[in-house]
Amino acid sequence: MTYRSAVHLGGLLFAGVFAMAACGGDDGGTRDGARNIFTAPSSSVTTKARPTVGTERTLAGARDALQAFLHGQAAGDISVCRYVAPGSDFVKGPALRGDCVKGVRSSPHSLRPQERDALATISISGGRLNGDKAIVPFSSLKWRLGHLVIASVQSRYVLRWQNGIWQIIR
Repeated sequence: MTYRSAVHLGGLLFAGVFAMAACGGDDGGTRDGARNIFTAPSSSVTTKARPTVGTERTLAGARDALQAFLHGQAAGDISVCRYVAPGSDFVKGPALRGDCVKGVRSSPHSLRPQERDALATISISGGRLNGDKAIVPFSSLKWRLGHLVIASVQSRYVLRWQNGIWQIIR
């Protein structure tokens, strides 16, 4: 079969499928007009809903809160300010310059593209708990794209458990 005839045959088959669908082909209904609707079988096993990010009083919860903040910072998403303790050293630092909302909103514009990519793909695998605080060193940050150095972010993050959520304080 030549290429030209294969293209013609494919076009005819494609047109035929559309004609069947438009002219009363099998539409999934039954003879009396009722529709067959797929419903997922009910499960007797209930699944536990995952809690809101950063609200588990565990190291994993602290990591999740920091990761959510860094992803949001890369995107300029001001909703991540909930992960920052108001009035903390972190707010007063060079990244946020005293105002979390303005600092996060301007972050995508002040970061280099490679830093922004790294923050957007960052995951956190280490750290330790110390009472009501979690300490996450730079060495615990891993990213799939871009490039980060300690000077791009900071050497360690300190989060404190307060008001039912992990918040960055340093």
